[in-house]
Amino acid sequence: MTPQQAVTFRDAMSRFPSGVVIATARDEDGRPWGFTASSFSSVSLEPPLVLVCLSKAADCHRVFSSATRFAISVLSAADETAAATFARRGADKFAVSNFEVDEHGSPLLRSAIATLSCRKFDTYDCGDHSVLIGQVTGARLGPDDHPMIYSARKFGRFLPNAPAHLTAHEQVRYCFRCGSSLALSVPPGDTLGRPVCHKCGHIHYINPTVIVGCIAEASDGRILLCRRRIAPRRGYWTFPSGFLERGESSEEGARRETLEEAGADVGIERLLCVIDVPQISEVHLIYRGLLTGNAASVTTESSEVALVAEPDIPWENLAFTSIGESLRRYLDDRAHGRRLVHRIDLRSAPERDNQDSDAPAPAAP
Repeated sequence: MTPQQAVTFRDAMSRFPSGVVIATARDEDGRPWGFTASSFSSVSLEPPLVLVCLSKAADCHRVFSSATRFAISVLSAADETAAATFARRGADKFAVSNFEVDEHGSPLLRSAIATLSCRKFDTYDCGDHSVLIGQVTGARLGPDDHPMIYSARKFGRFLPNAPAHLTAHEQVRYCFRCGSSLALSVPPGDTLGRPVCHKCGHIHYINPTVIVGCIAEASDGRILLCRRRIAPRRGYWTFPSGFLERGESSEEGARRETLEEAGADVGIERLLCVIDVPQISEVHLIYRGLLTGNAASVTTESSEVALVAEPDIPWENLAFTSIGESLRRYLDDRAHGRRLVHRIDLRSAPERDNQDSDAPAPAAP
């Protein structure tokens, strides 16, 4: 590997986020030693084994190589001072943090969100590091705080309330105001992680995406369906729907989507469904509608367009769970002479809602 390749390798590995631990042990004189590590992992459940990697250049390498026991403290985001201290050489590391000892005398950080007491199981020589394998003989849970993470050579926090999925237009990486890079953090007075500019401090709020759609019915009761020409779920069936554009109402958006995807004019009636899909930060507003004529056509977004009677709806080949859920409520309301507004929570929607594949689809209904 060339010097430049080595730099690229280190930079690539720095982009892999991981948790942060402090490993501790005692030398033969009983003096405590420790180091900060992000290369930590479970290895086995039976027996319970964990590993932690230690540089051979570390001043505590000799101690951990000969020790028969060591302990692991899993750090919370509030433990940044301890993490930084134990990452340095030569510091009086145990003077800055509050430690206790396990039954074998191994130091444990009191504020850790979890601690493990380990018996040395094995040691492996791996390049410029040693891999220490420990058999866990005791475990304790600490406060339920945000875990610390290490990424891009910086300590941070894991935010469980931050969006788990960001669509392409939501991946904000640079400040709109000054062009500097952004970092996810919790602004003062807030409770959620936001992209914040490290230079000018501007907070970039990322709000859920609004999807609008319309179940359009012809005069004979058939329903307008489109076969998707574009990903995701190319070749599967849907009713017209898409992103709400700026400057238009939700009804105007549903009418526009019907025209764009099916070449059809529709008169928007009452709201049918409000659908929450929080795992991908979407809210869907689905309307009832009546086609002003039976004219419909293939478009750049739809490879086929069809008016489909209820018995012929391709239930097994609909593009998304939200489409099927909306159609079922529409048909049930129609059968009972109702016009309800339904709220649907797709928090646990099947996997295919997130599937970005162009799977083959059956013939038109």
